[in-house]
Amino acid sequence: METLNRQATIQEEMERQFTNFKKDGKDRKTVEYMKKRIEALDQYWIEFRKNHDVLLNVLASEHDYFIANNLERTRDFYYKARTEYQTTLAELEKASARAQQGGTGNIGEAKHEQGAGTHLGTTGNQQPSTSTHNPNLPQGNNTKIDEMLRKQSSNFRAFLRTLESIDVEELKEKWEYEDALTSVKARWKIVDNLHWELDSQLMGSNTEYEETFTQYERKYNDIKKAINSKENQGLYFDKVSNMNLIKDEWKIVVFYEMKPYWQGTEALIAYTTSLEQICSHIHEQCNSILLQLRHGVTELEYYNQLFLTNQFREREPRQRVRRGLINAIGNIAGDLFGVLDERFAQQYKRDIGLIQANQKHITSLWKNQTSLIEAENNLLKRAEIAMNQQHKILNQHLVALEKATNTLKEDVQRNMVLNNFAIGAIIASNMMNNLRTMQNTLLDTITDIYHGRISLHLLTPAQISDELSTISSQLSKDVALPIDNVHSDLSKIYDLLTVKTRMLEDYVMFEIRLPLISRDKFEIFKVVPIPKYQDGNMITLVLVSDYISINIRKDSYISMTENDIKQCLVLSTTYYCHSRKPEYQMKEGDNLCQMGTSGCKTIIEPCSNHWIESYAINTYLYFCCNVCNVRTICTEDMKAHQLKGAGLINIGQGCLLRTDKLTIYPYKVHSSEIKISPDLYAPTIAPINDVINITLPQWSDGNKSYLDQDTEQIGNRIHTLMQEEQVLAEAEDVSYHDIHHYVMIYIIIGIIAITGVIFVIRRVHCRWQVPQVAVEADSSTTPPLPSMRRLATIRRQDQSERIEMQAS
Repeated sequence: METLNRQATIQEEMERQFTNFKKDGKDRKTVEYMKKRIEALDQYWIEFRKNHDVLLNVLASEHDYFIANNLERTRDFYYKARTEYQTTLAELEKASARAQQGGTGNIGEAKHEQGAGTHLGTTGNQQPSTSTHNPNLPQGNNTKIDEMLRKQSSNFRAFLRTLESIDVEELKEKWEYEDALTSVKARWKIVDNLHWELDSQLMGSNTEYEETFTQYERKYNDIKKAINSKENQGLYFDKVSNMNLIKDEWKIVVFYEMKPYWQGTEALIAYTTSLEQICSHIHEQCNSILLQLRHGVTELEYYNQLFLTNQFREREPRQRVRRGLINAIGNIAGDLFGVLDERFAQQYKRDIGLIQANQKHITSLWKNQTSLIEAENNLLKRAEIAMNQQHKILNQHLVALEKATNTLKEDVQRNMVLNNFAIGAIIASNMMNNLRTMQNTLLDTITDIYHGRISLHLLTPAQISDELSTISSQLSKDVALPIDNVHSDLSKIYDLLTVKTRMLEDYVMFEIRLPLISRDKFEIFKVVPIPKYQDGNMITLVLVSDYISINIRKDSYISMTENDIKQCLVLSTTYYCHSRKPEYQMKEGDNLCQMGTSGCKTIIEPCSNHWIESYAINTYLYFCCNVCNVRTICTEDMKAHQLKGAGLINIGQGCLLRTDKLTIYPYKVHSSEIKISPDLYAPTIAPINDVINITLPQWSDGNKSYLDQDTEQIGNRIHTLMQEEQVLAEAEDVSYHDIHHYVMIYIIIGIIAITGVIFVIRRVHCRWQVPQVAVEADSSTTPPLPSMRRLATIRRQDQSERIEMQAS
């Protein structure tokens, strides 16, 4: 947190400033230097106190910042450093005043005092100075009196700074009152002692000094009275927590439509009934599936009844069809006509006997037939037997075929029924799961509402963020949302919402209430009356209320009860409370007690020691009639203390406080720190290995085996082949494609053919050209013969011309 880090920085700056002050030489410690030091120290202390008040509202009381008593330690250091600064400043001002003194008629200087309207003066003639900041004291003839006045002026400034460093409202504990009162008395004692020395010299002649002293004496009496009254106050305000006052509410109504749910439930029941009808035709594992479906439907209907409660939705229950009237008629008929049933039974018995006698007579007649008829009958029987066997075989085949056909039809029909049953069971199961999910969501939402929480199913973060943005734009100036940032603090809003719900036939309605708080901040205090011992009795004030909430400006308060605090909404360490009670103006505190004729009402009872637990962790308020002998035990250390009157005591962790009647054990904050790291072994190499590095010389083994030599030769050949292959691959003019081979072959063959043709033509030409040349040579004068080289050249030219003509 930034404020917490700033507190640590301020402490470091104050300590650093004081350390530098100790290190600085005397030549640097001037009056202006010390004033700047004191001013900077005061600014640090003021900022530290403001930040501390902010942290009281933000951090929990058991935070390490409060457990370490940072405020007390910083306050002690501040008093120590400021006292030393003031002492050094007074000495520097005294030395400066001595340096400015001359012979007779020296001019004394009086410094401007904050809060005092007059300045000190000396006896004798007065001559004002032209300086507006440091008006000169009147010039006197007595140098000793001037020195005493300058010293008293420094004492007044030191006393005034002591008063400014004391904030009576911030004094809480007894030692703080005693320390403040001791500091004021010690500082005033110096002023008072010097005053009587001056009074013996001045004899009341310096009215300006007398007026100044009277003003400071009045300040001393006021601060002493304020500290004593604060120390002897009859009430102690024990801070409970920060509070935001709920001034109004914003209602958000959410409707959840139940019609699809009821339709789905009815469809599930219809599917289950259809499956029961299908299951009546088949008897394979459908009963177990139907059992689960019936159980699921029963559970749904049971929780549906919980939904509806008093708003029961009339649903048609499945009723068993009874035939009670028919059964009654049957019972009466049985009772009245039982004899008739017996008579019919006897008649049936006689008829059966006659039929059996007739059958025996027919059998005897059949046996008495003639032999001829028997012979014919035997012939017919043999033919009949053959025909019957043939028909029987044929019928058996037909029956077997028909049976196989019927079996196949039954199997197909059974498979269709099973498939329909399986599909229907899957649909019903999925529908039941969806309905159960919807039902569980509603049950969870309503259960959370019953326990004072709101479910995310009811309002999603996106929905509530949009609603808060809309609400924020329509609020008046005197109320605000309970969170500062809609986006970053959105999760906190769910703890502040209150919900009511009601179940109707077609809808579930949710009424969500969003608290709207006052822009004024409050603090809740428990008011503890501090008894006062008098003649063996203790006098206690009668309070108006045990709890009050005071606004930050400390100008108004609201009375509260313990029941009011229990009904507040709690978010982190802040209470959000409803209150319809009036806000009272804060006066001197008289209206916090019940008033009587002569002031606050009191209760007088025999004195007894009291130990009251404070809302601050491990802090107790005590009251001792005379002296309370207590012992503090910390591990193996035990110390004895004596407590007097009333005060606060804080018990540190690991300690306990014991009296003759009770033992107080402090609340212990247990914490542990676990550091997990991989258990890996990382070998380390000594640094000497980087310094000393001896390289092994290269040596060759002359005793290589023949196998190694052959391997080396093969490797060298492979390396040579790879280099040659690389050279061939880098050649751009060589192509390994087959078409290029054919082209080169054709070109070479063409060149050879052309060369052969040229050679043949030249041979033929030479044969018929030589005789003609010989004839011409004989008929004319013989010219000089050209050389053989020239003739060869001429022949080549003639041949080339012929080739060109043939080509054209």
